[in-house]
Amino acid sequence: MNSIIKRRAIQRDYQVHAPLLCVNIYFYLTIDTLLAAFAWQLYLHPRHVIKHRDYLQALALFGHYYLLLYHCGFLPWLISTWALSIFMFAHFALSHTFLPLSEEITHWVEYSLLHTADIEQRPWCNWWMGYLNYQVEHHLFPTMPNFRHPQIKDRVRALAEKHGLKYYVFSYTDAIYRSFKNLRDVSQQLKES
Repeated sequence: MNSIIKRRAIQRDYQVHAPLLCVNIYFYLTIDTLLAAFAWQLYLHPRHVIKHRDYLQALALFGHYYLLLYHCGFLPWLISTWALSIFMFAHFALSHTFLPLSEEITHWVEYSLLHTADIEQRPWCNWWMGYLNYQVEHHLFPTMPNFRHPQIKDRVRALAEKHGLKYYVFSYTDAIYRSFKNLRDVSQQLKES
């Protein structure tokens, strides 16, 4: 995976991003997550509402910010946005960032099994991650409610075994370690090149 990211970062189109990737290990949970949350809340969501002329959602969006910013204040809004963005993006990274990448075209089922991982399938982890720990199942069945994913995990595992594909399941702590190790390795490789 790291060689693909390194090659892309060195190419002309990706030269701008290489310096950011070199320090991503330090800023991923602190700054990157907050910037992504700001982009979503203050640009993407309002743009979607305006584009689709969804006036009810616009009213709800206005009410949300009115209640948070006016009644609670800017600092509580900033802290809650930051904390929730760290929680969300950190859990997203656990299932996606450290697995091998490939540029070859594969079937979407094979791609889902090889490039995403499930995290510890236990009740405490289901609750803590809001069933986002079943990412393989989510990628295979994106419209299925998350709380139903534990019911199909054995079928998905059997499908993977039948076709000789890996079905990754990592412990929560191992996934955290692998995610940050991958960030460190990518940063180190880009610094050396």
